[in-house]
Amino acid sequence: MGNNMTEIMRNAQFWRERAEETRTKADGYRLAESDKQRLLKVAAEYEQLADRAEQWKTIAEAGH
Repeated sequence: MGNNMTEIMRNAQFWRERAEETRTKADGYRLAESDKQRLLKVAAEYEQLADRAEQWKTIAEAGH
């Protein structure tokens, strides 16, 4: 499991897709404004994970 989890953590595309799916839910569902804002915050956090994944990949590639 550890190796697969490492691959996911370093996969920026995976996190960007989660962010887009979450934004789509926030925009597409009839939600209270507070719930919509929560989903948009989660999407922003997924984007941050994507940015970190790109950094980790760059660092890993530089080390090899």
